Amino acid sequence: MKHKLLYSIFFSMLVVTAFLINTSPAEAVAEPCHKVGGKIVMGDTVDTTPVSIDGGDNYNTGGCEDEPMFYKMTGYKILLCTRDPYVAGGVSPNLNLCEAELVSGEKEIIIERGEEADMLGGKDLLLPINSYKFGVMIASNHLGIKHIFHAVGKNGANRNVSGYKNNSTTYTDGFICYTKSDRTTTYSGTAAATWTSSDDVERTTVIENHQDPRTINNVCIGTKASEALFLADPPADWGYAYEIIDSIGSCNENCGEIFQNHEDYYDLGTDLGLSVNGDAAFMILQNDNTVATNRTNGKKIGYFMRFDNPIDITEQTTGLKVLVSTSASVALEFSLDTANTDLVQTLKVGANPFGVNFQTQTRRSRGAWR
Repeated sequence: MKHKLLYSIFFSMLVVTAFLINTSPAEAVAEPCHKVGGKIVMGDTVDTTPVSIDGGDNYNTGGCEDEPMFYKMTGYKILLCTRDPYVAGGVSPNLNLCEAELVSGEKEIIIERGEEADMLGGKDLLLPINSYKFGVMIASNHLGIKHIFHAVGKNGANRNVSGYKNNSTTYTDGFICYTKSDRTTTYSGTAAATWTSSDDVERTTVIENHQDPRTINNVCIGTKASEALFLADPPADWGYAYEIIDSIGSCNENCGEIFQNHEDYYDLGTDLGLSVNGDAAFMILQNDNTVATNRTNGKKIGYFMRFDNPIDITEQTTGLKVLVSTSASVALEFSLDTANTDLVQTLKVGANPFGVNFQTQTRRSRGAWR
């Protein structure tokens, strides 16, 4: 039985959208950058571990997580299913088990901090009435980050940081750092190579190694007094830096040499800044949505959800919202400027996988999302 319903499907950032906060409060991310007044605070010592992830109690880590200004990906499918399409152990998923197709076909998705991206443009969507226990989102594994950050010391004064340099011998440095357009890195830190995305865009990666400072994808400047002045007149090379999710799963060393194409269901907790109402699994996929067998044919990332509370589509349903959390989707990595030991070096702005959840709206709830 099918029932024609009008849905307005949005990709939203949970932590900053008021009507979402009322029903599902923002979750704490696993390793948040300690900030004061929106600025990242660095410790007094200039070393490879300049930032804090415990609210400023300790400055003893070389990386932290932040929310990007812009997050870009290519979306292919959003599905709801009554039976589980995910197959454990790295076996290709069975997407034919999914009865409700919310989104199908290639679509560029840009998520701006504090904004909503309408996935349907006001069109009608025909969905079967059912109780769905599983969800799927499939997107390109090339994730774009467009971001800036302002660095200060513990005393609140601007703190200069070393950043990207060209073929010259001079680093950029300043207290405001931004992503350099089209610089590409990999999630696991593989050697430099040319990668083709699911939408046939070639991107050449750079080596994530502070011994070669030209690989940094962050430019730092001191000519803008604030983020607001930066945004009023941004540099021409401010744009999307890309992270390729080339492997997934846990890895402690030699990550660039080990390929893992899946991570079976587990409880994410709030690692990605969003409670997903159950467990989640990940898979690196080929263009035909079968499981990838190596880094080269891995073109997409599959995000599979097993809900604790089913998503019910009934005659009373008037809306469906897909929440994509990016509150922990920027991975900032720092090192020490080996040419100028008076400066911390911003090594990389990388992308973390996203968190996904669903909410519905019914006539009886009078506009509330649940």
